[in-house]
Amino acid sequence: MVHRLDVGTSGPLLVARTVEAWNWAKDRIYKRDQLRDYVALVHGSFKSRNAEGGEGLEERGVVLANIDDAGYTKYSRVEISEAAGESATTFYEALAEYQSESGRDSSHGASPAAACGGQNLRIKSSKHMAAV
Repeated sequence: MVHRLDVGTSGPLLVARTVEAWNWAKDRIYKRDQLRDYVALVHGSFKSRNAEGGEGLEERGVVLANIDDAGYTKYSRVEISEAAGESATTFYEALAEYQSESGRDSSHGASPAAACGGQNLRIKSSKHMAAV
């Protein structure tokens, strides 16, 4: 095993079949040089803010916010903190939207995170999406 991609979640494990692959993957993780794509179910709506009286997120966008994981607990993973957090960027795009039987709007969104400028850009969907 090389790495659990998201410690503290049920996220995927990265497993190498050869020593060469293990060294390559370990090096990418150490240098924070990897792309992570996620698909998330988000409560709320991606209706355009520009629509007449429309509320909700744009269907595609970028969230720039500092993430602080110092207070990591069973119930809270990260907080947005300009003073103490690490720079993080989340790119998001709505894939689908539906209304549940209870009448609540929900959206399926793709939220890829990428590396840029030497910083590891991490996705922390709940906090980043709440910041928008």
